[in-house]
Order: sequence, then structure tokens, then C-alpha cells
Amino acid sequence: MAPKYKEAPVMNTLELAQYTWGMLMGEKKPHDWNSAQPIGPMVKLQDFLTDMVGFTVALYLLCSLYEFVGYKLGMNLGLSRGKADRFASSFVELIYYSMSLTLGYYVFGKEDWLWPSGWAGNMSDGRVQRIPGAKPYTLPADAKFAYLLETAWVVGGFVRLVARKPKKDYYEMLFHHIVTYSLLMLSYQTGFCRIGAVVYLLHNTFDPFLHLAKCTHYVKVPIVPDISFVLCAIVFAATRLWYYPIAISYAWEGVCPIDHKTCLGGYWGKTPIEFFEIFMLGALLPIHCLWFYMILRVMHKSLASSGVQGDVRSDSEDDDEEDEKKAK
Repeated sequence: MAPKYKEAPVMNTLELAQYTWGMLMGEKKPHDWNSAQPIGPMVKLQDFLTDMVGFTVALYLLCSLYEFVGYKLGMNLGLSRGKADRFASSFVELIYYSMSLTLGYYVFGKEDWLWPSGWAGNMSDGRVQRIPGAKPYTLPADAKFAYLLETAWVVGGFVRLVARKPKKDYYEMLFHHIVTYSLLMLSYQTGFCRIGAVVYLLHNTFDPFLHLAKCTHYVKVPIVPDISFVLCAIVFAATRLWYYPIAISYAWEGVCPIDHKTCLGGYWGKTPIEFFEIFMLGALLPIHCLWFYMILRVMHKSLASSGVQGDVRSDSEDDDEEDEKKAK
């Protein structure tokens, strides 16, 4: 017999944050369907925009504070203003991605569908709610908070990207942000949040190692940048070049199972928006390959010299240093 979950009151941005904090403090059960909140078509456009603005503004202010702290820390460690700026930027990203992963795995970690062995049933809940006893187009409160937080981060990243000096792979990063935001929004609106959570956690697992390598490289901490960068390369290859394509294949099979009553055409019975979501998932793979090539180039350069030299993936360090010399 399917469990019966109680209907929780709809929470605003602050209440979602308070609930999630209580969950982290052990006062609430992670991923509890008794706290289920409406998503997608169950949320009015005005309420959704209010949530997104609230999340984005709050996260922007918090990141601005961390960036200020990072800049001051960099200056106190003897970095030039240009390097202190880059140190502060990586400092913020190191904090966010570490926090995001901790929250994500705490919220979703005990769910079978998060891990590769459970991916076969991942693209669920879009057409039919497959959680017995739960209403369609709902998520536990902490899961909704984590999802909207990640979406707000991508929005903020897009704004930072277009507002700052373009880096060497500006257009690749721009495309990546647009695709990532589109996928988060579409999966939220159509109810495919399980595959969405898998995808954003696969992507974010690599970033703490990258930004730890950057931060320690800027302040010339010995050994740590090289170890972090090697781990960064291994994690990138595992999550984005191995497991991510597998997740896409399960998305193709799971979004419209061949034996599902709503899929009269089998795998090809998907709606246009479902086809588009899977296409967008695949569109990120060429960028991953490009970035991994850049990582290998930096590793080769470091082996030929004395350690990690500069940044990888969105870096314009050489140009910035040249500008600093001209300014002097």
C-alpha cells in the first residue's frame, strides 16, 4: 500500500531556506516528501519569479561578501590587485561549489536514483509522478531549495561572465551557461528534476578541485596546486566524460520508456520539449571535451616546468599580467 504524505503549506524563499537549514542541523529529515512543495506548472509565474529574484539577489549579496573577504585576504598575502581579483573570484567559487556539493549530497545522497545503479529510472515524474503517495509536480522542500539555489548561481554566473573582461574561452562559457540555465529551467518546469540533480552534481564535483588548485597557486602554496590539479583532471574525466554520457543515455531511455502507457511511439514518442532537453544535454559534451583538452595542456606544461602554470578553462591570466605591466 502506497504511503500517504501530508500536504505541507507552500513555502516562500525564506521559509525554504529556514527548512533546509533545519534539515542540515538535524532537525528535519532529508528529502522528506511530507514537506513536498509545488514546482513547474503548479507554481504561478509571479510566484516563480519572486522565488528566483529572491534566491538570485540573496546569493549575489552573499557572494559579494565572500569576494570582498577573498580580495582582502589576497592583498594581505601580498598579491597584486589583478591577482587578488582572480584569487577572490576562485575563492568565491571554491566556497560555493563546496557548499553546493555538501548540500546536494546531503539532500539527495540516500536516494537510489542519484547513483549510477539507479539511473535507469531517473527521467521520471515529468509525465507521471512515480513516488507512491506524492502529488505530481512536487519536490521535497530541501530539494526545491537546492534546485533553485543552483539555478540562481547559474544566473549570477551568466551576469558575472558578461559584465567582466572576456576571457579566452568566453563564448564557450557563454554557451555553457545558456545551456545549463535552460536545462535547469526546463527540468524544473517539466518535472524532470531527478536527472537535473544528477547532472548538476556531476558537473559541480570537479569545480572544488579546480578552484583549490587556483587559489593555492596564486598564493604559492607548495605541492597543493599540483595535487589538486591532478585530482581535478581525474574527477573531470570520470564525471563529465564517462558518467555524464551514461546519464544522457538513461535520459533517452527513461524519459519515455518503451512500455509506458503515455509513450505510444516508444522511445520516439517523446514530446518536442523532451527531445529538446535531451539534445541540450548532449550539446554540453563538445565543450567538456574542449575543456579536458585544455586541462591536459596545462598538465603537460606543468610537467615541462615546475608545477601548475596559470589557470585552466576560463583564464586570461597572461593578458591580465601584461595589462598590469603596462599600467606600471
